[in-house]
Amino acid sequence: MAKNRVILIAFFVLVPFLLFSQEKTGYQQGGSSFSLKLSPRFEIPIGGDKDIFNYGGGVDLSAVLQPAGQSLVYFSSDLSYSFIPTQKADLSVSRFSLGAGAGLNFGLIGNLSLLANTKAGYYYGFLNDGSGTSQGNPFVSVGLGLAYQLTKRTSLGIEASYNSYLDFHNN
Repeated sequence: MAKNRVILIAFFVLVPFLLFSQEKTGYQQGGSSFSLKLSPRFEIPIGGDKDIFNYGGGVDLSAVLQPAGQSLVYFSSDLSYSFIPTQKADLSVSRFSLGAGAGLNFGLIGNLSLLANTKAGYYYGFLNDGSGTSQGNPFVSVGLGLAYQLTKRTSLGIEASYNSYLDFHNN
């Protein structure tokens, strides 16, 4: 019962942050734009992972560059941290990842945009049980999202992505 309560509280704490992530454009030169984006994440295991992991959460810090003359294409580099409880009591995993990718920003109606992205990189994960068990491998990700530009410097958005952390649960 306490486990369900923790999951429910985490869901209602993390979802508003996911819905209201902010992006601030900090630097523009020659028409290019550079943004820093800090976004919370809520992780839902699927497939075989749902038998091993519970719902998790984390945070992403992204640097986004949209080249001059390109309103459609953008490039990003990301640093992420995730905390993932397992199905075993009192056992969890921490995972750090560093990646880079590219995406498309489709302007829809007014200030509303559809975002599609892909990225790849490397992750390092370890058990939080003091055993020293850890591993690192490549990862790949694809995502789709919506963003609404509130002002020239602030937008709100939500994104769903599929992440494959290669060989994550096999060791």
